[in-house]
Amino acid sequence: MNIYVSTAAFVNSSLEQIIDIAEKNSLKIEFSSNLPHHPDSYSLVRAAKIDRITHNYFPAPKNPYVLNLASLDIEIRQQSINHCIKALEFAREISAPFYAAHAGYCLDPNPDDLGKKLGEGMGESRNRYWDVFLESVETIEKKAKEVGVLFLIENNVLTVENFISYEKVNPLLCCDPSEIKELFSQVQSNYLGLLLDTAHLKVSSNTLGFDLLGGVQSLSSFIKAIHHSDNDGESDTNRPIDNEYWFQKLMPVFKELPHVLEVRYQNLTAIKEQEILLTKFAKKPL
Repeated sequence: MNIYVSTAAFVNSSLEQIIDIAEKNSLKIEFSSNLPHHPDSYSLVRAAKIDRITHNYFPAPKNPYVLNLASLDIEIRQQSINHCIKALEFAREISAPFYAAHAGYCLDPNPDDLGKKLGEGMGESRNRYWDVFLESVETIEKKAKEVGVLFLIENNVLTVENFISYEKVNPLLCCDPSEIKELFSQVQSNYLGLLLDTAHLKVSSNTLGFDLLGGVQSLSSFIKAIHHSDNDGESDTNRPIDNEYWFQKLMPVFKELPHVLEVRYQNLTAIKEQEILLTKFAKKPL
């Protein structure tokens, strides 16, 4: 199986240390948004003797912001688009199979707000943010087609707390299967797909009340890669997967895709155990 490990597993390690660990232990790595700014990020990842992909906000800029393809702030939106375009060009350079970014937000949160209760409300109607998001995706898709690399959108996560605080108007795009399908209905391309985050979908299912397994099945034709971690259904905690992992029965369907283990604070033994679990799940009969 093609399994990458997110740098979230190595929270207290530097970029150089992560690359060294990966090279010595034959790990494939997803360089993700948890890493701080490093002036030599691109050159270090380029030189790494491992299979690797980059994700969303990596490499973090010197002046932090939240990558938001639905932002009504022209500067933030253009900065986000430019980041994705550069990431796609870099993906081609390092022979990565795809580059993925998060679906948009109907507000511009501070970097410290992510994963917590969101602050300010939506400035305009949700439809306005959706239209801006579609325009951004269409722009980036053209670059994806040009460089021959898949551009994937990762589903957002909606907690009950954020849903209630916004008076049950979802401030995050592409949390539920119906809206994700609408995205791929409106922007149809062989170079656009879904990075399914199973943990995000679990929390959003609990909040919005849609069927979890049925939701995945309805999205199967769009799924091109998968993020794996687990939680209690209340918040996205990036817990390790185990033998109770809800997604295991679906693994045989997606065994040929790239998979990313996105769990926090893991040692090498725990990482290897979870790689073995994913492989075992994938071999189960349908």
